Amino acid sequence: MDPILIILVCYAVLLLFFGLWTFSLMARDKRAAESSMWRISECKLHTLELFGGWFGSLMAQVCYRHKNKKCSYQIIFWIIVAAHVAGIGAVFFGREKIRDLFTNS
Repeated sequence: MDPILIILVCYAVLLLFFGLWTFSLMARDKRAAESSMWRISECKLHTLELFGGWFGSLMAQVCYRHKNKKCSYQIIFWIIVAAHVAGIGAVFFGREKIRDLFTNS
C-alpha cells in the first residue's frame, strides 16, 4: 500500500477523532461560560487542536461564536492551523522521498 495514502488516512482519522472531541469540549465550555460554571482550560483546547482537533475547534468557533474574538486564543489557534498546513504541504512536496524511504527499507 502507498505510504502517502496510509499517512493521509491516519491524518483523516486523527482529524475526525480529535475534531469531534474538541468540538464537544468547545460547546461545553461555551455553555459553562454562559452559566458561570467550571471552564475548560485553553491549554487543554489548544493541545487537542494540536493533535488534530483544529477543524472541530474552527467549526465550534463558527457555530457557537466561542473564543472567536479572544486575540490571544486566536493567535495560538492559527499558529496550530499553520503548522498542520505546513505538515500536509511537507508530505505533499516530499511524497517521492517518503515513498523511497519506505520502498528502500
